[in-house]
Amino acid sequence: MFDWLKNKSVVSSKSEIQKANCPYCSFEMDKMPTRKQKCKSCDKEYLVRTHYFTKEKIILTDKEAISYDREKEKYYTDKSFIDGLKWLIEASGQSTDKLIKKTQEDLTKKFDQNASLGDVAWSIANKLIVEAIKKNDIGSLKGIYFQMALYLYYSGKDYRNIKAKLYELDLMDYQKSDVVKKVEVLATNESCEHCKLLNGVKCTIKEAIEKKILPCRECNYQMDKKSVLGWCRCCYALCV
Repeated sequence: MFDWLKNKSVVSSKSEIQKANCPYCSFEMDKMPTRKQKCKSCDKEYLVRTHYFTKEKIILTDKEAISYDREKEKYYTDKSFIDGLKWLIEASGQSTDKLIKKTQEDLTKKFDQNASLGDVAWSIANKLIVEAIKKNDIGSLKGIYFQMALYLYYSGKDYRNIKAKLYELDLMDYQKSDVVKKVEVLATNESCEHCKLLNGVKCTIKEAIEKKILPCRECNYQMDKKSVLGWCRCCYALCV
């Protein structure tokens, strides 16, 4: 279904896999190897992987393996994003597979190049946001923003402005009440030192929204070692 996943990239094509050629000198082997070993012809060591999408064996050089591992990691990050949106898509009465295919076709036509699964998921998320706003569905809106923020985080990108929208939605709910005037920042026991400095800080709802106090911009709590930024887990508590 996903045409962009059928491109060769660093992965050998099916015909090449069946021939089981050395990725360095193209020496044709008797059978497909199941583990890394040295070529009988050029004596260079090659690596064997099971492709994450086709599930077929592929033979790679060291350099190709590095690129392949990055490609595999991105695929699962993108897939996790679309999986996180699936319940929202199906709750709207749409087929996830059909929507993915249609969005991919539209993006490919618009930009004249194959859209990645991540680009497709991001486009779908924005469409879901529009629908949720029309219906004033705050619960769905929070779910979408959370998935978008999480995707950016695991992609090593700045997620903080998206996550700030989550906090803003909560604050706007509090603002509707005539009772709640202020909020207090709460950190967790495992929060980083920067978040703990915010613990107990009190401010008006207006100040919290305008200054975007949360998420903590200096947070360095790591859910993923490869991420550049920390994932802030602070929240607002009500001050009556």
